This record gives sequence, structure tokens and C-alpha cells, in this order.
Amino acid sequence: MQLGVITDGISRDLKVALETARTAGLDFAELQFFGGTEVGDHSAQARADARKMLDDSGMRASCVSRHLFNKLAAPETSP
Repeated sequence: MQLGVITDGISRDLKVALETARTAGLDFAELQFFGGTEVGDHSAQARADARKMLDDSGMRASCVSRHLFNKLAAPETSP
């Protein structure tokens, strides 16, 4: 089984998050927020830097997404 983690759950510093995840034996990184910016709002240079950090760490990105459903109320269901 291959496991991954949402990197900003470890640290908003992507390099620290990737190093920690790799040390823990994880293979995949889900990128949502790093470098003080949400994914999708990064400059071309920041994206290139993130790609290099992933490559250098040996981790692969499993998902790159915004916090799409963050803070949305879940619908109530009846039993």
C-alpha cells in the first residue's frame, strides 16, 4: 500500500512537510496550501520550486487542489 498526506497538515513550509512525510515512509503529497499561498494562486516560479522540492524529496503529488469544501455545512440526514 502506498500512503500520502496533505502537506499543510504537517507544515505550511513545503520543504519541511515533504522531508517529514518522506521520513515517515509516505510516498505521496497532496498540495493545497504552501508558501503562504493556496494552490492555484502561486507564481510560475513558486510552482517550479514546488516541483523541484517534490523531485528532490522523491515524493509524488497525488492531488493538487484548493480547499473546495472547507467550512461548508454538511446536509442533515434523517435516520
